Amino acid sequence: MHKHDKQSENLLTRRSFIKGSAGAVVAASCIGTILKGETPEARGQQAAGTAVLARVPMRVLANAPYIDARINDHGPFTFGLDTGSMNSPLARELAETMGFDSRPTVRTGQPTVFTVGSITTLSTVKASFTSFANLWALPGTRIYGDIGYNALKDFVVEFDYTGGIFTVYDPTRFEYNGGGTVLPATWFMNYDPQIDGEIAVPGLPPIKTKFTLDTGAGGTVISAPLVAAHDLAKHVVAIMPAPRSAPLADGVNGIVFDTVTARIDAIHIGPYDLKRPLVALSRDTQGTFAMAEVGINLGGNVLRRFKVIVDYPRQRVILEPNARLHHPFPADASGLVLTATGDDFKTFIVHGVVPKSPADEAGFREDDVITAIDGEPATTYALWQIQDLFKDTSRARRVTITRAGATLTKTIKPRPLA
Repeated sequence: MHKHDKQSENLLTRRSFIKGSAGAVVAASCIGTILKGETPEARGQQAAGTAVLARVPMRVLANAPYIDARINDHGPFTFGLDTGSMNSPLARELAETMGFDSRPTVRTGQPTVFTVGSITTLSTVKASFTSFANLWALPGTRIYGDIGYNALKDFVVEFDYTGGIFTVYDPTRFEYNGGGTVLPATWFMNYDPQIDGEIAVPGLPPIKTKFTLDTGAGGTVISAPLVAAHDLAKHVVAIMPAPRSAPLADGVNGIVFDTVTARIDAIHIGPYDLKRPLVALSRDTQGTFAMAEVGINLGGNVLRRFKVIVDYPRQRVILEPNARLHHPFPADASGLVLTATGDDFKTFIVHGVVPKSPADEAGFREDDVITAIDGEPATTYALWQIQDLFKDTSRARRVTITRAGATLTKTIKPRPLA
């Protein structure tokens, strides 16, 4: 599932709802070195190291993980890692670049091989395609597809957000001896890992629920039935104000999600308490977020506070906290809703302005084009990085814009909006 969340909080950044193609197994390789040390975490790495099949660099963009992989001996190309996708869909717009036939009826279902790492064991997947164009602006790069459940289901996979490493383990040899917490898991719709937990909101007792792990989503969404059952819109710490502009397309094939961004007291999972997290309250009446079984869709703004290990064959999830565990959950503090256009996604346009926000007070208008921030060319950044700048309330920002052919400079003083 992918969502810009009014382009301000990075709550959902990417997720596919494709549910119908044949399975695949990600290609694996034995690369990298085994880390040594005396800590429980290091001992766990040593024990797991003998089971390593593939270990490759992982980039985290707008809270979502990406790796480079080859497909049918073309590439490498950038793919998302998405536990929230049943299959591994490919970008329709880039099919020919990846070497596929231009005719959809010919290329769909074509046997396809992913190659991950330099020494690989190849596997075959039946190619399926969907539109990814709406997903490219936020990370500032073209995403060629997702590697989802059908590519991961036979393995133990590890997302090391702070180390920037994605690892695939042989499940018959994998043994975890680290310092994290092992949690039993079930599979939502037979593909998406779920674990038990609860949330805390003002004025209500703790709410027990399922958390559906979605590495492809940048943020966390409370499903519409759970929102309605507890009237959560009236029991939150704060709600983010929204602009009057129309919502942006959020996902594959132009999906738009209906959500309100809010802050709650806490998320409790196992022994871990996450204070004042930012979440999206779904108001969808159809689709995945309208399903009570989803509970809470747990995305990257929470997951990146851990090393996340999903052991598909043993049906368990391992959460190993990192230095980010107790970091605050930042939110937009500017009131600017931005989009990025152009072949390089470096033309940053004001899509909306929250009334009475710092951006409104500074005189920003819809369709202003941001060309520099504090004297630094805007082309230095991707969209998500500009959003991050405007979450910092410790300093004012001098923003250069163009409007109707004129160049203007605005000073914006970010302050907490939720």
